[in-house]
Amino acid sequence: MKHAWCLPALIWAAACGKSGHDPKAAVDNPIGGGSQAVVDHGSGSMNPKTPGSKSTFVRGASLTPADKLVTWLDSQQLDGKPRLLRLPIVLPKGPGGYDISKARLGPAADALEVYANDASLGVGLGDRARQACKDSNAPTCAFWVEAYWKGKQLGGLEIDVKTADVLPADQLAGATFAEVEGESGN
Repeated sequence: MKHAWCLPALIWAAACGKSGHDPKAAVDNPIGGGSQAVVDHGSGSMNPKTPGSKSTFVRGASLTPADKLVTWLDSQQLDGKPRLLRLPIVLPKGPGGYDISKARLGPAADALEVYANDASLGVGLGDRARQACKDSNAPTCAFWVEAYWKGKQLGGLEIDVKTADVLPADQLAGATFAEVEGESGN
């Protein structure tokens, strides 16, 4: 037992030690198979530095009434997989900051409330809202997000947010519809 620490230390050194490779080199995804992503170790982000994606979106359903929107969102599948959506979300500001568990789809008083899962963003929506809306006395902060509809989950309705861009307050009133990724035409 005198040298029991050796094996964990060797495993740690092999996993974390210097390997002589370029820190921005492509990395195999061990879970998803052969797909690759470029990791920028300088910023700690795997997300590209440009805002939004290069997807093309077409106008979809109106954000109200909520029951019709849910039906439309549930139907947004292509070959059995969820389609990428572009949605305006409004985060309310509470005592602990901006609340992603009470995100509303659009500006309407009766807008659909969802949990905006921001785990894949790197910098969460709450932190982005705190930064983007810091000079505002408004009780909310809005974003255009690209997300996948997860539908009914354990805690309620959920979207899986992939990108987020601030939606200026003067443009929020006009954000009354969802968008869905269109055909690329290629």
